[in-house]
Amino acid sequence: MESRSTFAVDIKKTLELLMKEDPKLAMKFLKLCDIIKKCESGVVAFSGGVDSSLLAYLCSQLLGKSLCVTADSPTLPRNELSEAKEFARKYNLNHRILPHNELEDENFKRNDEMRCFYCKDGLFCILNEIKANEGYIHVFDGSNFDDLDDIRPGRDAAAKNHVKSPLLEAELRKKDIRAISKALALPTWDKPQMACLSSRFPKDMPIDEEGLKKIEIAENELKMLGFHDVRVRYHGDLARIEIGKDEELDLSEIRKLVPKIKDLGFKFVTLDLEGYRMGSLNK
Repeated sequence: MESRSTFAVDIKKTLELLMKEDPKLAMKFLKLCDIIKKCESGVVAFSGGVDSSLLAYLCSQLLGKSLCVTADSPTLPRNELSEAKEFARKYNLNHRILPHNELEDENFKRNDEMRCFYCKDGLFCILNEIKANEGYIHVFDGSNFDDLDDIRPGRDAAAKNHVKSPLLEAELRKKDIRAISKALALPTWDKPQMACLSSRFPKDMPIDEEGLKKIEIAENELKMLGFHDVRVRYHGDLARIEIGKDEELDLSEIRKLVPKIKDLGFKFVTLDLEGYRMGSLNK
């Protein structure tokens, strides 16, 4: 576990490095740091993904007081929770695990086009309570500039709950966040993009914990084969596998997993020939 002073030096060195390699990105990074510094204190919604990890790291170093909160939910894969804990330990974050079950909200379970709103609204309400009760000034989330290009009801929840989004304010896109994270030597810089497990359910198909567990286990099996970007879309008794378009496919290896995936309760296992597409069920 490294010291806070070491991290301060790392941020300075990263800025110098970016100024040499990509001055425009360096200015965005400087803007991001300034946005965070001016906030003084805050509670960070920390999932352990690429975006929230960079935000949590910088808040821990640039703010006088910060708390990173990870919602422990049936929609969060167990390996993602473990990685969030490890990241927090490695960088000495003030970290809290918050039990939070979205499935207790019938609006969320219904899985209509506002599902993400209900999820984020519930979480942000709790984080705002922590903010008020423990003397923090802001609640932060890891939304970035690319999120404006997709269907994101969670952004409405952020606005409703007065959540601040420093990465978006600094106009950082996902590729920028990865580049900055790499310059800072954060292990999350090349982490696959990961939406919550509920995103595997088609709109208007009710979400249940059994289905979430099936998806998590099936995706873990595929990742053990070495695939990077993986989704198993849930269609009742049919599992539709999406693999990153740039990844090499060995159908014989994938076929070996079919019995294991069927043992989870699926009758049919299919491979989507279009490959992984972010938000493919939003179409």
